[in-house]
This record gives sequence, structure tokens and C-alpha cells, in this order.
Amino acid sequence: MLTPVASIAYWLASDGTYCREQTKTVTIATDSYSVPEVDRLRGILLDKYGINSTRISNGHGKDQYKIRVAKSSMAKLQQLVEPDMPDSMRGQALAISFIVSRLS
Repeated sequence: MLTPVASIAYWLASDGTYCREQTKTVTIATDSYSVPEVDRLRGILLDKYGINSTRISNGHGKDQYKIRVAKSSMAKLQQLVEPDMPDSMRGQALAISFIVSRLS
């Protein structure tokens, strides 16, 4: 059974994307979730882990959104998920680490 933090690491590994050119943040695909579900997930990230985020449109359709992790929370996200990141996605964790170092 996965811990809550390991679940976040796997979620990020499968549905997370680093936006290198534009925002230099991570977005998490939540296209199939309702607005209240997306906001609930954002609330959990903030309340339990101190990770700030925004809800953004995916640009492809009505009522489809992604979660964008705030630049100010990138270091916290990286520290949270790195120990539980699946081996096959270590490159994603390293990319996040690189991003964080460039923001400092």
C-alpha cells in the first residue's frame, strides 16, 4: 500500500509536466476531475504539505483544468516527492531539482 506522499510522487510521475519555457513550474493533469475535485486536491496539497498552487484551464475544453504548482512551492514539492519517486521517473525528480536550483 502506498503512503499519501508516495501517492503524490506517483501522481506527479504519471501526470506531472515541467513547463520549462513559460512558467518554470510543474503542472499536474486533472482534466477529468470536476472543479470542486481539483480545488479539493489543491486544498490537500496546501493544508497537509504547504504546497501552493493554482487551477488553470487546460486550453482544450470547457471545465477541464490542471493544477499548477507555484514557483514558491517548487523546492517543497521536490523535497516531498524525491524519496518516493519511482525509479523509472527519477529523471523527473532530477528535473524538478534542477528547476529549484535555478530559481534560487
